[in-house]
Amino acid sequence: MKNKKWIVLLLTALLLLGCLAGCGTESTTDSAAATPRPEPKTAEQITDPDAMFIGDLGAALEDRWQLEADNPIGNYASQSEEQKNTFLSYINAEYNYLEPYRNLTFKDTELGQKALSYLGTLDAQKAALDLLQTDPYGFGYGWQDASEQKAALLQDFISNYGLTVGEAYASQLAAVMPGTDETVAEEPAAVETEQVQTTEEETSGTGTGTDEQVVETKQLLDQWASQIVFIKQEDGSYAADVTNTTGRNLSVVDFKIELLNESGESLGVTYAEATNLKMGEMQQIRFNTPAEFTTTKTSVTFYLQG
Repeated sequence: MKNKKWIVLLLTALLLLGCLAGCGTESTTDSAAATPRPEPKTAEQITDPDAMFIGDLGAALEDRWQLEADNPIGNYASQSEEQKNTFLSYINAEYNYLEPYRNLTFKDTELGQKALSYLGTLDAQKAALDLLQTDPYGFGYGWQDASEQKAALLQDFISNYGLTVGEAYASQLAAVMPGTDETVAEEPAAVETEQVQTTEEETSGTGTGTDEQVVETKQLLDQWASQIVFIKQEDGSYAADVTNTTGRNLSVVDFKIELLNESGESLGVTYAEATNLKMGEMQQIRFNTPAEFTTTKTSVTFYLQG
């Protein structure tokens, strides 16, 4: 089941990158050649960050999407050094345009903060990428989290700052916005960083539902998870008997368990999983940790209904 879940997570990560496996490569390349992008600027060349950032963001997205189309991640073996370097090249395509803004002063301080937050999502993707070969499960979650935050910021830039891209890339930008057929669980990241991922084939006959339904389900599951109490076992592990009172059949549900000391400070996180947990049924979950914690704070990071 973990292998199946990693496949789902990896597919999600690839989808969140934009059209990876070469889809639209030929038409995108042809159209892009007719409308070349401006070159990245140095910090000294950015004379008005407020006026220039959104345009450079659009160019950064185009450069990344073109690179993804020209050099799809599917060309390389999973978790290989070549695949890691390809992921990194996608991130660097955006860094080339946006990194100079990191230390610039915006007159519109709110826009400036959002620009820094967007750079932060690229930093987070890069940090997640460090786990690709050693902890692919951690990579999947880290990349997912960063991509959701990035999508929320892009929605804001589109709606409130007039972010646009060239015609060849319009479909990729449109896919970021809620309510489009191409949207892949990137909205509404502002509500919850660790948004759930579902697939139409594995839900309980209703598809993924509307954004509001997805958020409502996630909140319900988090409330349910927050009541889980772990008890230390004789073998040193920690276990909890979890009864499914959510009103939903869960084929997979992953729990993020934050370990807290007596002051409420986080000592780190660990994970546990339940599978084929039907409504009303009970299943034991457990984890091991050397940390000396006092309490736990549990939430749901991933689930499939069915």
